[in-house]
Amino acid sequence: MNHEVFLKAMTQIDDELIVSASDMMQKPKKKNPFLIFSIAACLTLICGIALFSRFSATVEISIYDSILSNQTIRVDLPAPAESDIRVSTPELISIPIQINADRIVHMSTKDGTIEVYSPDYSELLYTGQSYQSKELVYIQWKIEQPNIGKTYTLIINNNIDISLFYDETQKCWTIQKQ
Repeated sequence: MNHEVFLKAMTQIDDELIVSASDMMQKPKKKNPFLIFSIAACLTLICGIALFSRFSATVEISIYDSILSNQTIRVDLPAPAESDIRVSTPELISIPIQINADRIVHMSTKDGTIEVYSPDYSELLYTGQSYQSKELVYIQWKIEQPNIGKTYTLIINNNIDISLFYDETQKCWTIQKQ
């Protein structure tokens, strides 16, 4: 009889453990929708920042050692000889431009030519109307026989326009980024 009581006590404990374990397994955990949406929002934000920083290239354009902006910069032209009376327009305008970018930069012009030089100006790399580079480049934008009434444009990455025009108020050629 002693064994029967002991056996009954053991099976009763086992039955209670099985019932309590099955109760715990049957109760599904409630999912917190706020937690799921906040995790999704964080992942979306991280992906958006990563994509934005990848596709936004920084292009730094310098002319005469100053960063080009929406403000006009006066173009330095060689002074005409004192005996030369026809000071109306120069025969050639040559503008030194430094372009530094962290991605591929495409530059093109329909007005004049682009001469691309190595960073130390020791080697002429290209002469033409369009060029593509991923490193620091020095270019000379040359316009022959410029017309005072015309605006000349150099396009960089199809979204940055560098305009050269004659400013009637200052009586000089100026350049600016638009």
